[in-house]
Amino acid sequence: NNEQLQSDSQQGDCQPNDHQQTTLDLAREALAQDQLRGWRLLENPNRLRIQTIDGFCLNLAQQLAVESSFGDYSEPLDDPTPYYREVIAELLLPSLEQQKPLGKAITTLLRHLDNDLNKLELLLINLLSKREQWLGQLFQSRGARDYLESFLNEVIEETLSEAQHLLAPYGSDLALLADYAASQLPYDKRTSPINHCLGMVELPENNLHFIEQWQGLCELLLTKGNDWRKAFNKNIGFPTETDTGDKAFAKAQKEAVSALIAQLRSTSGLLEALEDIRFLPPPNYSNNQWHVLEALTLLLPALAAQLSLIFQQQKVCDFTEITLAALRALGPEDEPTDLALKLDYQVKHILTDEFQDTSSVQFTILRRLTAGWAPNDGRSLFIVGDAMQSLYGFRSANVGLFLEARSLPIGNIQLEPLDLQVNFRSQAGIIDWVNQAFVEVFPTRDN
Repeated sequence: NNEQLQSDSQQGDCQPNDHQQTTLDLAREALAQDQLRGWRLLENPNRLRIQTIDGFCLNLAQQLAVESSFGDYSEPLDDPTPYYREVIAELLLPSLEQQKPLGKAITTLLRHLDNDLNKLELLLINLLSKREQWLGQLFQSRGARDYLESFLNEVIEETLSEAQHLLAPYGSDLALLADYAASQLPYDKRTSPINHCLGMVELPENNLHFIEQWQGLCELLLTKGNDWRKAFNKNIGFPTETDTGDKAFAKAQKEAVSALIAQLRSTSGLLEALEDIRFLPPPNYSNNQWHVLEALTLLLPALAAQLSLIFQQQKVCDFTEITLAALRALGPEDEPTDLALKLDYQVKHILTDEFQDTSSVQFTILRRLTAGWAPNDGRSLFIVGDAMQSLYGFRSANVGLFLEARSLPIGNIQLEPLDLQVNFRSQAGIIDWVNQAFVEVFPTRDN
């Protein structure tokens, strides 16, 4: 505490261990700098501006209430669901009775959900609670189909890449066995996905053009219940003798694939990666699917606008409204508001704790705050986190942002990764036990 820090800095007669001594030395330097600069931080700790990200966003929005269309509201609602229901009821039923574009969009969604109005309401409530994730994208409607399909393609390629990485040590052997199996399939099994492995000499690439080959490998290695195959017969491409009557070679191939499966079983995460490939979506939307998405792109912005109006009328808000208001308060990166320019002048150092629980929109706010920063300009960004402690997925936390920040810059800022090697909260025996107990849960690499 403050008193202890002042006492320790004055007495200097204790015998701390090494890490405590380092901390104490740094604290004394901070006290000296505080006295030199006249900050008086011990008497006025609020000058450090330690606050939650939501508190910071609320402060931003309130500083620019007019430009952000955001009033001086109270703390966000613990449960904004009743307001979501209210705006849905106010918009859906009246619009449904009219044959205007909005009414037609609602009709399309109801047909897709078998005319289940309750199911549609639950879907829209969930989407409104996460509107910071989609609101900005929906206003960029030109090329929306290509934009959304690009995300499908990205998911597909990431999934294939994971399996490719895990199978790499066995790639050549697996490819040769898959080619053999495809060549030996009986005529009535020529529609099997394994047939796409014919001619394979190495693992397929991790892009859309090779999905069928990957599906073939999954069919070869996994049962319909998505477990490792234990038996291989002619229907999988491993007959008792080859199409040329070679029983010895057929037996050797069957033994080879069984031995390979035994090796693959011990590869952590591989079974799940192959299962994910089986459930990959098509890389393109069908026309029916796109009509449903088009209906959502028409309805959702109208719901969001009506919700914002209700919040202003009733002097309430949710966490998302605060965050969106903060974004508007700062303005785009290429057109910062006066407040953003003021903060660029005032803010010299930012420390963000629990960064693994940062959402994409919060990350955008941080990037806008540091948009004008340059290397060696006297300003610093320090982020602290642990990817394995990410808990706020229900509030759109994206642990991938923390992992990316280790190698990719945040705006113009290239961070230097520092890994803590000492644990002051536990003992080696406990840590070793936990690591061993959860070895099957932890991925082999960051994902």
